[in-house]
Parts: sequence; structure tokens; C-alpha cells
Amino acid sequence: MGSSDMAAVLGVSPFSTAYDIWLEKTGQLQEQPESEVQYTGNMLEDGVLNFAEDKLGKLERNVTCGHESEILRANVDALIVKSGEPVEAKTSSLFHYSNGDWGPDESDEVPDHIIIQTQVHMICTEQDICHVPALIGGRGLMMYHIPRQDQLVQSIIDEAARFWNENVLACVPPVDVYPSLEVVKRIRRQPKKSIDIKPTLLQSWINAKELAEEAEEIKDQAQAALLTALADAEQGNAGVLGAITYFEQSRKVYDYDKEITPFHLSLYRVLRHKKPSKKGAK
Repeated sequence: MGSSDMAAVLGVSPFSTAYDIWLEKTGQLQEQPESEVQYTGNMLEDGVLNFAEDKLGKLERNVTCGHESEILRANVDALIVKSGEPVEAKTSSLFHYSNGDWGPDESDEVPDHIIIQTQVHMICTEQDICHVPALIGGRGLMMYHIPRQDQLVQSIIDEAARFWNENVLACVPPVDVYPSLEVVKRIRRQPKKSIDIKPTLLQSWINAKELAEEAEEIKDQAQAALLTALADAEQGNAGVLGAITYFEQSRKVYDYDKEITPFHLSLYRVLRHKKPSKKGAK
């Protein structure tokens, strides 16, 4: 069980559920290619670790450490050579401003799933602090220092053993939790195999699909009404609700059929809602 696995098992991961981890550990998933977000994060990781090295001293990068239980394992981005303390590099909200769960620079205020990840790192390296250099959208490079929390550490060790023995080894899925949609699509399936399912499950999907289609139609009608009211303007003001804008934008499009000038500009408009400023709301 890795550090991100435990964040999911404990229910604090924004990316995975305990059911996702169970499917993975029991070998039921097809391999998944690296996503664009993962690729970007991996590409930027070296730069974040260079920043950490300037702050913390020489680093040994990409180190794997295991716990004596043989259940927990940490793939640590780096260890500080002098102290052996783990370093976990992060990139967060690179394409928009982020001020959510990240606290001030040099503090210990990081998102909950990173708290769990760092505790697993400290369990496996037997250290009392984990450093988190982070590249945060709208804020730049920041450094965080997460101390070991003994009570949380013991809870992680206990839950890792329980999940591994009662769910993974016993091949029993966790209760009261569902897999995420993108993960459940990756389950290995047997060609031409057919089974019976509960009619209520199918009916729930049919109802949800119909509601989604109805909501999409209502949204389209509302958008058409807005644009009609906007007439030939690019902005419409709606008092306390703020405003809408319908500005023209452009993007470069590559045309494979044109050898001389393969790039051309594509013009389009985007409808956006601008919330009233706090100053204006007062």
C-alpha cells in the first residue's frame, strides 16, 4: 500500500476511492496510459525538487522505502542526504489561481490527502518531519513542513493492515463506497460473458440519463434566451447577480491538409458569468 493509496482508503483523496484501490490491488484493472495532468506534473517535478534542494540541501531522488509490516511502502520523491528526511514534491492548480487548502509559505497547512501521504513517508523512513515543496497556480513555489502525528500514524498502520487482510487478500470489496467512473471503466472484462443484474440498477441509470438530457435541454434554452436578450452586445449586466460576457476568442488550429500554411485562426465566442465583486455586493 502506497502513500496515495492510503489517502484513498481513508476517504480523503480527491482522485480515488477505497474501491478503486481494491480493484487495483486485486488485479482487476487494465493498464492506463499516463494522463496529460500526470505528464505535466512529472515534467515539472525536477524543477520543484531543484527548488527544494536550494532550500533544504542535497537530495537523493526517487527512493523506495518499506515499513516493517511489509504492507506499507513509500515511493519518496527525495530524501535529504544529511538528515534522511523525506521530501514530497507537488504541483497544484497550475492553470488557475489556487488558495484552497494550501496555507502560507513555510507552514504545515496542506490538503488532507497530502497530510496522509506525508505521514506514510514518515512511517516508512522513520522520520519526524516531511517537507513538501509545491508549485501552486497563482502563487508560485512554496515550501511546507509537515510534522509526524503519532496518533494518525498508528491509525494509518492499523487501517492499512485491516484493508489489506480483510479486503485485498480476502478479495472482498469495501462497503459503503463506490469506484469512480473512470476507474470502473477499466475493469478487465471477459468477451461475450453475460450476467443478470438488478433491474433497479438499470432503471436508476435510465432515470439519471433522462434527467441529464432534460437538464441539458433546459440549459440550452436558457442560454439561447440570454444570448437573445444580449442582442448585439458583448456584455449584459444583471444587477446583484453580476454580468454575462460573450467575448470573441481565437485559437490556432492545425490543418493537416494544407502544406504551406497549416495553421489558421479559429474564432469563437464563450458565454461566461461574472459574479459581482465583494465590494459591489456590499
